[in-house]
Amino acid sequence: MIARLAAEVLSGEVLSAKEAFFLASVEGAGLFGLFSAAGEIREKFRRNRVDLCSIINAKIRRMLRRLLLLCTIIPEQGRNPCPSPPERERNNAKGP
Repeated sequence: MIARLAAEVLSGEVLSAKEAFFLASVEGAGLFGLFSAAGEIREKFRRNRVDLCSIINAKIRRMLRRLLLLCTIIPEQGRNPCPSPPERERNNAKGP
């Protein structure tokens, strides 16, 4: 199934949501075939180029998700690592 889907993508077709969910659920020994197919697809469409903006954006998104999690879970425990806007302004006025 992975080889068939890889061939479809390499020929320019778009995967359906069901096919994408199948690929996301691959486990165990099937991962080797999935990684191999992903490498072939990357080689055809991207060669060895890497888009640093995508990497940076992914890291920023991950960091923002963690911050949002901290700002929602920790206050429930009685601590608040996320100062309100007036506290931020006072902290900035004090200087470094």
